[in-house]
Amino acid sequence: MINVEDYIPMVHKITHKQYMKFKYRYSYDDMFQAGCVGLMRAAKNFNESKGRKFSTYAYKYVEGHIINLARNDSWYVANRVRDRTKESYAPVSLDQLVGYQEDTPMVDLIMGDVSEYSNLDLRMALGKLPGTLKKIIEMRYFYDFTWREISKSINMPQSTLYKYKKEALETLRKEIMA
Repeated sequence: MINVEDYIPMVHKITHKQYMKFKYRYSYDDMFQAGCVGLMRAAKNFNESKGRKFSTYAYKYVEGHIINLARNDSWYVANRVRDRTKESYAPVSLDQLVGYQEDTPMVDLIMGDVSEYSNLDLRMALGKLPGTLKKIIEMRYFYDFTWREISKSINMPQSTLYKYKKEALETLRKEIMA
């Protein structure tokens, strides 16, 4: 019989790894809870007679349940075509800190005195961007994807992404300031 409590540190380790990817959307506790469900399912389905180590078997269950938490959520940005077509976005504050170290307010990217503008103004301006430009800006600044990840996701060289980013930010500046 397997004592699942012995494998709780493994669940914490996997949860921490996944939390670093999804912390903008999920709490550590929610992800840990999903991992514990995966651990329980692994213990229930594990067959010792096959000669495998339980930790190896359970790792995939735990990681899978945590990832499924995000996949089953309509806010998740994924590479699958079905998810790319979803048009569900969270409202965004112009004071939201963005960028690699989350040290740049969104308003600084747009420039100018925009204290009178609201989240709605930013959403409307983003809505006027063509699909690819909008996706690049959202993936980079709202979901903190790296340029390499974005490049892979939309199958475009990074040098082209930088050009599109500049174009998109110029368009946003003009829309917000108009």
